[in-house]
Amino acid sequence: DAHILQAVKGVVRVYRRPTSFRELKHVSKGLSDWDWKVLLWAALFHDLAKGRGGNHSKKGAQLVRKIFRQWQFSEKITEEVQWMVENHLVLSSAAFRQNPHSPSVWRDLDQKGVKGKRLRRLAVFTAIDIQATNPDAWNEWKERLLSDLVKAVESPRATKFMGLLAMAKVEKIKLSPDFLKGMDP
Repeated sequence: DAHILQAVKGVVRVYRRPTSFRELKHVSKGLSDWDWKVLLWAALFHDLAKGRGGNHSKKGAQLVRKIFRQWQFSEKITEEVQWMVENHLVLSSAAFRQNPHSPSVWRDLDQKGVKGKRLRRLAVFTAIDIQATNPDAWNEWKERLLSDLVKAVESPRATKFMGLLAMAKVEKIKLSPDFLKGMDP
């Protein structure tokens, strides 16, 4: 409960002062009021299913769907909050354990829907979640790694690579694993 409260407070704090992040301020400043609404609901629900057995992210996403339908929230907000809750740990793994310049990382993130506004919201939420867990665990190094991942995923190189994969899918061209591996630095 204390962690969830800290996450909610963190969303409010960063909303009021989006420049509180150094490396991520370009991301937090670009979020709309609607994005902040999604972040606030995600902060409230992201760990509610912990301790219920199984994957708390998936169970939390199911809880969002159930409760938001009961409250008659729009499908749009339900879908985005559900997605955030289900994927709230994805960027920390990618930023802190993988190569942000690797096409395989871009592809994995893209397949999970981590792109555009979702990428930006998730990056801000990842920072807030880490701070809410343990303020001492958040530092300049982690912020730089997370910012570098966002920049790499939004880079022209990544955009062109993901465009190639999208075009291959539309044209029903199967790209061999060796071809994709050869593109990975």
